[in-house]
Amino acid sequence: MEEKQYVCFCTDNNGVQDMSVCIESLFYNNKFPIEVFILHSKKLIEKNKILSIGNKYNQKIIFIKVNPKKIKGLPLNGWPEETYYRLLIPDYLPKNVKKFLYLDTDTIVDKDLSELFSYDLSNYSLGACKSPESSKEMAVHEDFLGIKRGTHFGAGILLINLERIRKNNSFNQLIKYGQNNKNMIKSVDQDLLNKFYYDDYYKIHPKFHVALFKGYKLSYNKEPFIIHYTGKIKPKYFTCPHPLRDR
Repeated sequence: MEEKQYVCFCTDNNGVQDMSVCIESLFYNNKFPIEVFILHSKKLIEKNKILSIGNKYNQKIIFIKVNPKKIKGLPLNGWPEETYYRLLIPDYLPKNVKKFLYLDTDTIVDKDLSELFSYDLSNYSLGACKSPESSKEMAVHEDFLGIKRGTHFGAGILLINLERIRKNNSFNQLIKYGQNNKNMIKSVDQDLLNKFYYDDYYKIHPKFHVALFKGYKLSYNKEPFIIHYTGKIKPKYFTCPHPLRDR
């Protein structure tokens, strides 16, 4: 794959260390041209160290300082406001970017992602992995959101058709919905994304979003391509219980 691909992160200083590990893993396992965008609103520490990772692999990293005013009023429910920054991406990424991969900072890339980037999203707004929770447990939340059962997806790893999102102005629509319907949101941006795109996403292979469910079980038991270290205790801590902590 020679065509340039785009990857986006949203973070504050608390996520910088984890994000740096993810960026290193991304460049190490993917030799094609990649441009990484990092959205933030406050001054980030260790920018030069992050840029040095790009220099090491001859890849480009761009920092974008955003104005979070547009997302004010969205319920946080204990999460940092940066979790909503992904909804501002259409306002800040260059117009030439038609599709990109969004990654939470607590992920790592364990394999080449050429297959993932090759997915055709022409008829979809997103590419996402269906949530692994049992139908009985997830059905309650799907009913709460008012979406079709068996359609809920994880929002920590998303392939986004930015051209379609911009054309439909749909991120702005879901921001306004969230501001006007705070009682309909529990899992912050993930609920908003599912509310709007439960029937408008391409189901990517589960190897591209290997997470935990029920606190300890892996969502995919074969070789992972992207690992999502969900849970409060991250792999940098010795007490992290994640079965793939060593990666």
